[in-house]
Amino acid sequence: MTNKSTLKIEEERKFLVKPRLLPPNFIENTHFQIVQYYFTKPGDSVEIRIRSQVSKTDAKYFLTMKKKTEDGDISKRFENEIEIPNEMFYRMLYGADYERISKERFLVELEVGVVVEVDVYDYDPKASLLSKNIVAEIERKNGDQIIDLKLPLWIGEEVTGRPEYSNAVIAVNGFPKKK
Repeated sequence: MTNKSTLKIEEERKFLVKPRLLPPNFIENTHFQIVQYYFTKPGDSVEIRIRSQVSKTDAKYFLTMKKKTEDGDISKRFENEIEIPNEMFYRMLYGADYERISKERFLVELEVGVVVEVDVYDYDPKASLLSKNIVAEIERKNGDQIIDLKLPLWIGEEVTGRPEYSNAVIAVNGFPKKK
């Protein structure tokens, strides 16, 4: 565990995923379970959450603060995240009733250095992905241009900046109904 806090600007684009077009070996990608608990409500000027991230071999816990940037760009937010001990994570949950989401995150490499985070909400490894709510996030790293990427066919409608697809809103309202 590192105790280093990192303040950065998170810049990402978010897309719905077309489950029928996912490659047959999709679930073989690196993946881990994420559970996030929110201390703030959607629409607050700052978002504060804690997150557990559990894989077959490791468990990590984080405290994260996010805030909109002043330039109004809906794809960017200030993010400050720190890894915390598991004892602190569970103490923060004790006796509280926080809104939460659960998802399985798969890491899919599109091209060298470009990894898509594919979140499958309420994941069940025994159930078909066809009925699941799935979102792909692509973060901009080191000045890379997300806009120039050739996206695979399984990446569908862009939902960047649409509040109903933010994890904090999904924690309160559930995933938006499919059209």
